[in-house]
Amino acid sequence: MMKKTLLAVSTLAAMSTVWAAEESPWSWRVGVTRITPHVNSDNVKLLSGTEIVGLQSDVGGDSELSGGINYRFDQNWAVDVPLALPFKQKLYGAGALGAPKGQIGSVKVLPATALLQYHFSDKTSSFRPYVGAGLTYAKFFGEENTPGNSDLKVQSKLAPSIQLGAQYKLSDTWALDVNYIQTYLGTRTELGHVTIAQNTTRPGTLDAKLNPSALSVGLVRSF
Repeated sequence: MMKKTLLAVSTLAAMSTVWAAEESPWSWRVGVTRITPHVNSDNVKLLSGTEIVGLQSDVGGDSELSGGINYRFDQNWAVDVPLALPFKQKLYGAGALGAPKGQIGSVKVLPATALLQYHFSDKTSSFRPYVGAGLTYAKFFGEENTPGNSDLKVQSKLAPSIQLGAQYKLSDTWALDVNYIQTYLGTRTELGHVTIAQNTTRPGTLDAKLNPSALSVGLVRSF
């Protein structure tokens, strides 16, 4: 009986040592992200179908606290979910909607992204570049228009994203992460009223390719 007990204790101790030594596939990171839209705007279109040449838009960038969760399938493949606080982006007039109009409103956006990553080099390497591809759902909300400008409603959209990044190991558990994500996003802004003549307004829409890029820098904690 004593021998069986000692054997069981020894087996459990050995298994505990293996479990303790086994590296967790999970990691998390915290840092900051800068989103920069690269806007290609169409002209405003009235709901009647009439296009008003020269009435266009532009979108400003923003920086926010960000992070992410990463799960490794093996030493090369992983799935990554970037996280961030909502970004607030200013909407500007372009073309005939430019100066003196300036800022015509603002909108908040919360991008929900999931990426499949491939990490190069061995997991013990100090420097590990990686690439990723996936989808982003851009949730727009909290639209505000400046006085005298049209009521705004920006449609939320799903779009493809690609990623290029690298990690530099600082210790066994900490690393510096820098990554760049390009999202190919187009969206539509609904305009409550568009001035087409003195004291004459009509509802309309404005389509634009935003194609935002996101540059992130952060610290990664592995387990």
